[in-house]
Amino acid sequence: MQFGAREENIIDPAPSVIITAPITNTTRSRVHYGEERFPKTIVYLVSFIQLIIGLIVFFVQFFEFAGTGCFSIACVGGGFWCGLFFAVSGLLGIRAAFKASYCTIITFMVFSIISACLACTLLSISSIAMSSYTAMKNSAVWITYAIQAILSVMQVVVAITSSALACRAMADNSCCACCTKS
Repeated sequence: MQFGAREENIIDPAPSVIITAPITNTTRSRVHYGEERFPKTIVYLVSFIQLIIGLIVFFVQFFEFAGTGCFSIACVGGGFWCGLFFAVSGLLGIRAAFKASYCTIITFMVFSIISACLACTLLSISSIAMSSYTAMKNSAVWITYAIQAILSVMQVVVAITSSALACRAMADNSCCACCTKS
């Protein structure tokens, strides 16, 4: 072998062979989106109720601001933020009812759980405001706080129901896997 010459061992590689076999479905599919697991009409109805509650709570907050005349940073309305979240949760539920997929159902479930927590927060805020001295001076403001308190109780029930329906739809991949029939 000479200096500078390169020894080449070129081996003719054989073409790669990839063998694929059809996948047999021996187990249940990952998620069942059928009517028995995810009742779309009930989900649509509950989501529409969430949307309506969210819009009412949102707009009642405007009347509270008008009645109290408080527009400072201390008067940040819980109805704005909670109502917005309730409405978004309702919209996501309507979307999941029309086009059920793993992502839409999980997103709906998470937003429903957060909406239930926010509804408890709004109930606390409205109850404290109803019992405060400033709310007693103006009966219209007291009524708006009472409306928010009643709607927040309704939202807690609707949001927990929504999250339970969404959780049930996830079958084996969810927190409700122990409670569903195989």
